Amino acid sequence: MQNNRLNRREFLKQVSISTFALTMAGCLNVSSNLKTGKTRRPNVIIFLTDDQGFSDVGFHGNPYVRTPNLDKLAENSVELTNFYVSPVCSPTRASLLTGRYHHRTGVLDVTKGMSFINPDEITLAEVLKDAGYATGIYGKWHLGDNYPCRPLDQGFDVSLIHRGGMIGTLFNSPCGDSYFDPELIENGHNVYEKGYSCDIFCNKAIQFIEEHQDRPFFLFLSTNTPHHPLTVSDKFADPYRKMGLSEETSRYYGMISNIDYNFGNIQKKLRQLNLEQDTIVLFLGDNGTSGRHKQQDLYRYGLKGAKSYVYENGIRVPCCWHWPATFEKGRKINTIAAHIDIMPTILDACYIKKPSNYLDGISLMPLLTGKKQQHPRRNLYFQSNIGFPDMKIGFAIRNQKYKLLQAARNNKEAQETNYRIELYDIENDPFEQNNLINKQPLIADSLLKSYNTWAQEMKRSIPDPHYIPVGTDYENPVMLTRLDWRNAVGIIDLDCSPGYWLIDVRVSGNYRIRLKTGKVIKQTVSVFLRMADVEIDDVMLYAETECILENIFLTSGKTELHTWYVENKSKSSFRFVEIEKL
Repeated sequence: MQNNRLNRREFLKQVSISTFALTMAGCLNVSSNLKTGKTRRPNVIIFLTDDQGFSDVGFHGNPYVRTPNLDKLAENSVELTNFYVSPVCSPTRASLLTGRYHHRTGVLDVTKGMSFINPDEITLAEVLKDAGYATGIYGKWHLGDNYPCRPLDQGFDVSLIHRGGMIGTLFNSPCGDSYFDPELIENGHNVYEKGYSCDIFCNKAIQFIEEHQDRPFFLFLSTNTPHHPLTVSDKFADPYRKMGLSEETSRYYGMISNIDYNFGNIQKKLRQLNLEQDTIVLFLGDNGTSGRHKQQDLYRYGLKGAKSYVYENGIRVPCCWHWPATFEKGRKINTIAAHIDIMPTILDACYIKKPSNYLDGISLMPLLTGKKQQHPRRNLYFQSNIGFPDMKIGFAIRNQKYKLLQAARNNKEAQETNYRIELYDIENDPFEQNNLINKQPLIADSLLKSYNTWAQEMKRSIPDPHYIPVGTDYENPVMLTRLDWRNAVGIIDLDCSPGYWLIDVRVSGNYRIRLKTGKVIKQTVSVFLRMADVEIDDVMLYAETECILENIFLTSGKTELHTWYVENKSKSSFRFVEIEKL
């Protein structure tokens, strides 16, 4: 749990040197490519789905959902049956890509300006790229839409992603958006693609594989489905409607069937190109099932909770490792593991240097290859509250046998349950039915002390709040979205405007600022902007969707940007602000 850090540049330099040395010594685990006859390190594909929990696959006994391609993958993979992630999206992604608990990376939430990855973090993509891998991401990023937190700034050669945490929301596109024909961001530029979002991402990923088949590649295929809004073609939803399932569940399972269909196309392409044997494919979800509690027909495997909770159904996900050249198929491992273990495992598999004092996770290669049956004893920690770790809201400690938790996601829930601490013998009670808190006080006390030690370490590790740079050559103009509001009461409701953006004006000068409502205004309204020494009062005419402020002089420095408009005597917030240096 040390926080000692190598300088980012120095570490990547060491990676390059060590990889070169291993190659010269003939120590790399390379194999012959059947098509070219050349030796190469394994390709790496991480297939991460959004809100697909442990129970949302056929190979875990779901009697409804149809996932034949994923079922086949599980049959031919090593499956980690006790694999854990964070209860929500961004923290999992931060840990997966850095091998560190998300607090260290600055990613503390999914909204409120707390989902920016610290630019100084060393990501899996950066390390693999520096070792000679082609790197690409397709789908959901959710670790910062702006420089220097974008995929292109964090080690990916190419990227096709959507803005914000999801498509079809107030913070994804000023033009309105849908899973069909969405506005996306390709290598830093807005593009419009025809088709269904998951199909688009997977088809582009296949092109990436084809283009880089003759060199090692890292593909991060991160679908935005089956995250709500529950949108999918009838072709995939109708089979579930015919089963008599509710409309919500039919669409949810339809989205998962679409994922399975696309995954099958990825596997087919690998076989066609003779790459399957030497490609590590990791399939997992980013948090537990998102199904709402009112969906009584949703299969949950008997697990308690859902996404955003630290109960099993909120943080336990399917996790399959497929590498035919190295892993024995059909093995199931019940040793606990987590998102923080993915980066060290992949680097180990590729014989690429990793600093032991940098990562919280450990390599799973001894388990995956069968060289070891168990890892040394350790605790895994999870947090669902916003910001600093806090035992009063949403935390869990999991070791191989026990799990201690406080499940409340917010202060209201915590007060309703009187801050109830729960202890479960997960090995014998995987469904969390028998609370042992009063029967095993010594175990509970030991786990709680461990959590408090970890929480204090995380608090010391959290970097300063991130300010979004504007006026740089790397990104101009800069689009700000409601996702990155600070101090926001809500991200959906438009009748509140306490939120503001933290921005860093890098260069003094004249700027054009576009304030975008995301909807047509039905009457002329008063517009206000406040930041540092700038105070602007203006108007926006009826039937407009934006107010353009020309030649606004901004002084360099960090500041808060506040802006709103008044309609019918009520404050409303702009959904987007675009700042362009002239």
